[in-house]
Amino acid sequence: MQGSPDPLLLNIQGVVIGPTFQFDVPHVKFGHISSGFTAQKRMLLFNTSEIPMTFNLRIGGEDRGQQKVGPSEDGLTTVAGSHSDFVVLPQSGTLPPNFQIPIEVSLSPGK
Repeated sequence: MQGSPDPLLLNIQGVVIGPTFQFDVPHVKFGHISSGFTAQKRMLLFNTSEIPMTFNLRIGGEDRGQQKVGPSEDGLTTVAGSHSDFVVLPQSGTLPPNFQIPIEVSLSPGK
């Protein structure tokens, strides 16, 4: 205060909360697909936070017997399977707070 010999102290605290997200399905199973044919699955990606969320979806893993989608340890989404057999659209983007976007995963074995 003006005229006071002691300075006033102001403690400020805060918590940083990163974006949170979820898919509308726990995994995606394509089942049996003949070589040369394409199967498509659609899911929704939800930004469940109060801040915009930037996402990057990538193909990861090499186990052809586990075609699934789910969060990975690094915060990206992992689709296990052969990299060249999958297409994920959109692969990246920014979701506004409390917004959702359809994600399409296509599997074309042997193409």
